[in-house]
Amino acid sequence: MPGTEGPRLRPAPGIAAGAPVSEACHAASRVRLGEAESMKVTVELSETEMAEILNLTGERKKGPAIRRLMEEALQQRRRAQIAQRFLSGEWGVHLESYEADQERERQRDQAYTP
Repeated sequence: MPGTEGPRLRPAPGIAAGAPVSEACHAASRVRLGEAESMKVTVELSETEMAEILNLTGERKKGPAIRRLMEEALQQRRRAQIAQRFLSGEWGVHLESYEADQERERQRDQAYTP
């Protein structure tokens, strides 16, 4: 009967119609967060390590706890790399008004020094 069929299923984005089931399952296992594509991984941890990760992150579930710990570690390393670039002189900041004010203060202090 017309109009009694169920909804038509469309293949997921990036999956061709009639693609093998294994390809569709693999694509379905990918999770998109914002514009970045992510993947699932297997990690071996002891019960003690997992308990510590849950405690440190404040998460109740294992997956989100590991994800938060990884994100924080990456953020910390990125910050360290940025700091190292400033310390090495590879990056710098030129603040004309600040430097001019500093120079005026130095000159003023020298003028008042007996």
